[in-house]
Amino acid sequence: MDWFADNWPMLLVALGIFILLSGLVRRLAKLAFLGVALGVFGLVVWPMVSGSL
Repeated sequence: MDWFADNWPMLLVALGIFILLSGLVRRLAKLAFLGVALGVFGLVVWPMVSGSL
């Protein structure tokens, strides 16, 4: 218990970094999902557009 009492600022910094990284991972996961969805949409729409031109 003394270790926690002596190192609580370092634990707070580590917790802050963990929260920041988990937020970035979630944001990157959303962007990756959006990229996949746009890619699939492009693969579906591109043959229709290029075939009609």
